[in-house]
Amino acid sequence: MKKDIDRNRKTFYREHFGLASDKDYSETNLEKLLRYEKSGLVLGDNLIVSFESAGISFDVKLIEEKIKTYLL
Repeated sequence: MKKDIDRNRKTFYREHFGLASDKDYSETNLEKLLRYEKSGLVLGDNLIVSFESAGISFDVKLIEEKIKTYLL
C-alpha cells in the first residue's frame, strides 16, 4: 500500500491488486480490505484501489481520473 498526501494535507492510501484472477490472492486481499476498513480507511474516501487480472488490464485512464479527483 502506498500513502499519498494531497495539497490540502488529507492523507490517502492507494492499493493496487494486480492478480485478481488468482483465487488465493483475491481471498487474501479481501481480508486485507476488511482490515483496512476496521482501521478506519474507507474505500472511495481515503482509500483508493485499482485492480487488474488475467482477463482485465490495468485502466490507466481510470487511475488518472482518481488522481485528479482525490489528489489534485
